Amino acid sequence: QVITIAAKPEPEFTINQTEACLESGSAMFSFTYTGVIPTGGAAIETWIWNFGDGSGDVTLTSGGGSNGNTSHTYSSPGIYDIFLQVIDANGCTANYFEIQAVTVHTEPTAAFNTTPAASCDFPLMIDFTDASTVSDNSIAFWSWEAVEQGAPGVVVASSTLQNPSLTFPE
Repeated sequence: QVITIAAKPEPEFTINQTEACLESGSAMFSFTYTGVIPTGGAAIETWIWNFGDGSGDVTLTSGGGSNGNTSHTYSSPGIYDIFLQVIDANGCTANYFEIQAVTVHTEPTAAFNTTPAASCDFPLMIDFTDASTVSDNSIAFWSWEAVEQGAPGVVVASSTLQNPSLTFPE
């Protein structure tokens, strides 16, 4: 009598990004299956993804042509765990779990104040004070650009500071 012992699959995946902001109410992530079939293993036939947001499992099959790759759109801010279960042609199952795999931030609301509010003296230096808000305090980068009136795309002053002072030529 012959007894065959099959090797379990070794599931794994990569994510195109680990953080995103909700833009127009959603944030999309792409997941690429990178698992391996060990010696004595068999081809993966089923991938069962759970994206940690209560949307339920997504099941992919080898006949679907995805090779286990998928994408998922989140509609709420939060930090999400990703769970993947694979089943190979031998019926062997294996799991891969990534804790806090993706973070979805709320979209910030840009706002600022200026001093002075108006002037006719050039060159003119204006102090900008950031008044932007976001519910999870996740603003990590600022990009200020002042363009010439009537000449879109002509940048006359710029900064990446949170509260910059910009000088405007005549």
